Amino acid sequence: MLRELERPDAEAIISLADCRIEARLGEDETWFGPILESARDRAIAWCEVFTGLSLQLRSFKWSTDGLSGRLRLPIGPIGQVTEVRFTDRIGQVRVVAPEAWYAIGDRIAFAPASPWPCPVTVEFRAGFETGGIPQALLGALKTAVVIMVDNPSEPDMTPAEKQAAPFSMRTGT
Repeated sequence: MLRELERPDAEAIISLADCRIEARLGEDETWFGPILESARDRAIAWCEVFTGLSLQLRSFKWSTDGLSGRLRLPIGPIGQVTEVRFTDRIGQVRVVAPEAWYAIGDRIAFAPASPWPCPVTVEFRAGFETGGIPQALLGALKTAVVIMVDNPSEPDMTPAEKQAAPFSMRTGT
């Protein structure tokens, strides 16, 4: 299960002023602010779930019960893996020494001589640096904001996608 350890700064991802321009709202339409802010937050969540990419560099914790070969982290782009832990057979949580594993892109692999512990918890940082979101993805986010403003109901997502959403749509924030 993926948990975000810090919430994104939505204003740093896309400002309300940019959202207002995309939604073609005038400066005098200040009453629309809370609706626009909600639409922006939901658009960020939807984009992150749909693409599997974090729109801002932040910390996550991911736990898994099963291992096969390499672990693929569920959200990217991966900035840094900070810690790998596992629960041993007697239930004690142990930190895996950094020399016993290595990260390759969005995957974690254990050194050949190391055992494959299970279950595993990985703490890592993932996302784009401020201002580093690719233009195509930023364009998709702006389009999603407009769609969310025009249709304030939730986008179609499966229950599993809602559960996996790092910037949770389940709470309405």
